[in-house]
This record gives sequence, C-alpha cells and structure tokens, in this order.
Amino acid sequence: IAKEQSDVKGARIYVTNYERLHLFDKSEFAGIILDESSVIKNYTGKTTRALNEFGASLRWKLPATATPAPNDHMELGQHAQFLGVMDSSEMLARWFIADQTEMGRYRLKRHGIKPFWSWVASWARCIGKPSDMGYSDDGFQLPELEIHQHIVETDITQNAEGLLFRI
Repeated sequence: IAKEQSDVKGARIYVTNYERLHLFDKSEFAGIILDESSVIKNYTGKTTRALNEFGASLRWKLPATATPAPNDHMELGQHAQFLGVMDSSEMLARWFIADQTEMGRYRLKRHGIKPFWSWVASWARCIGKPSDMGYSDDGFQLPELEIHQHIVETDITQNAEGLLFRI
C-alpha cells in the first residue's frame, strides 16, 4: 500500500486510493489498474479528470468494473477515453443522437448499432463468469435467491399533529 510517492521504491505493484492519486509522480509508473472503474463514468468529475490525466501517458491501463455497462453508453465512452481509444465526445458524435424525450440522454443511431458494438468489441472484454476465461466456475455459482417479505403495519396519521403524515 502506498500513501504517497515516498512509499514507492523499485519496480513493484502499489495499491492506493483514488483520492491520493495527486500525491504520486506518474512518470514513475508504467501502468495503472482501476478497481471499480465505474468511478470514471462522470465525465465532468474531478476523479475522472485526474485519472484520465494520470493515465494519459502510461502504456499499460486496465479499468476493471463489476458493474455491467452494456446499457450505459456514457460509461463505455469514458472507458474508451481513459484507455486512449477515442474521446467520449467523438464516440457520441459518431454513433449517437440526443434523446429528445430525456435531457442529457443519448441513444444509438439506428444505422450505428452494429458498427458501435463492433467498435466496443475491438477494445473491451466482458466476462460473466470464470469459465468465460477458461477457468472453473466451481464456487462461483450463487445459490438461488430467497426473498422474505416482512410487512409492518402502522398508522402514519397517528400523532401527525395536523400534518398529512407524521414526521
């Protein structure tokens, strides 16, 4: 674990927090691995900007997330930008159109669906379970989810003192 640049000694792997990134000299590193990389989803965020700037000149980059992104095109665009594949704004201009029904949302252009996903497949890899990478799924399969519903009855108007609901 490295808290700052003075903790970095020799060719090793170091773990730190995103909020401490500014305490490191990027010229001392060959690569960066982002755990929970969905943090770069917010393209105007301070952390996203810092990670993009830190990783821009690094040869090796691996953003890893367990958050499925197929329906979040902006997150895919941010990952492409972090990896140096394409700016997210260029991705939007090439394959998307502003969704007029919801402010700030984009949808794939009909003719861009296949080219977009072909492009994503050229730089991204998604796995659902260890066997997707040739490993055993033993111990990975979760048991069936059991849902237990508990209903608590209450009178929300009791002691409301003239309000619609009690506070």
